[in-house]
Amino acid sequence: MTNLERLNLELSNKPYFSNTEYAIFLDENGLTSTDNYDATKKKALLSAVLDGGCGRFPGPIMQSIQDYV
Repeated sequence: MTNLERLNLELSNKPYFSNTEYAIFLDENGLTSTDNYDATKKKALLSAVLDGGCGRFPGPIMQSIQDYV
C-alpha cells in the first residue's frame, strides 16, 4: 500500500481533494505519495491530513487525527 493509498484510506476514500493535491500535502510532510506506507510515519501522514484539510473533513475524522497527533 502506498502513502497515497493509505491517506485515502484514512479519509474513507472520500474525494475531499484530488490525488494530485493529496500528493502535495504528503510531500510537504516529508512523504512521497508513491512510496510504500510505513506505519512508523503515521504521524507525518496524519499531519498531511491536518495541513490540507482543516475545516473540510467531518468532525469525527478531525478529532481522531488530532487525538493521535
